Parts: sequence; structure tokens; C-alpha cells
Amino acid sequence: MTGQPVYVENELFLGRLDEQDYFRGVLRAVMAPQDDDAPPFIFLLHGEGGMGKSQLTRRLRDIARDEAPFEGAFHVLRVDWEEVRYHTPALRVARDQIPPAEALAAPHRAALAVPPFFERQLRVASSE
Repeated sequence: MTGQPVYVENELFLGRLDEQDYFRGVLRAVMAPQDDDAPPFIFLLHGEGGMGKSQLTRRLRDIARDEAPFEGAFHVLRVDWEEVRYHTPALRVARDQIPPAEALAAPHRAALAVPPFFERQLRVASSE
């Protein structure tokens, strides 16, 4: 990091330095040679709403997409649970009433909406 202000979608991004460093370490590990049969990598953030996960995932997306040595190495799919929930009537119930299969199927459907050429090497997801 250069000490310069960091902006995410034109908003000043402050803090979360440990999380950003951890994510960079994960990206370095993902960039290491893998077996051909290795499964895809998924990076999932979860927790109570209002903690800043959505903004953090945007920052992590920018790191994976724009920072050296990661620039161009990953295609990033960011799925925001609240966005998926908004567009999925079956998810607009209390959390304990959402069947586990549907909780996984809805973001999967969102991922499938990505153009076919998109390689899903890394998914940065938020579940607020």
C-alpha cells in the first residue's frame, strides 16, 4: 500500500487493513500452481447486517481486479445476498425459514447469469 487514499466506487474506504492483507495472502495462495482437478476457489464473507461487508467486498474485488500482481489474474463474481434476496421471493422470509438448498441455489442462479466465457476462478460474496 502506498499510503494514498483508497476509493471504492467514488467513496473513501478506511480501515479493514488486516482483512485486506489476509485477502492478498489468499490471492497469492490461489495464484500458486494448482492440480488440474483442483476445485474453484470461493471467498465468502458473512455476518450480521450493517458491519460493512458489502463495501469490504467491493474493496476486495478492486484488489483482485486492479492491484499488482493480481491484476488480470482473476475474474471476480461478487454476489450480494441482499440483492439476491430482493430478487428472490422465496428468500423474503425469516432466515430460519429459508431451506438450505434454496439459500445455496439462489446465489448459484445469480452466478449462472454471468456470460458463459466468464471463468469462475474466484467468487467474492457478501451475505448481509
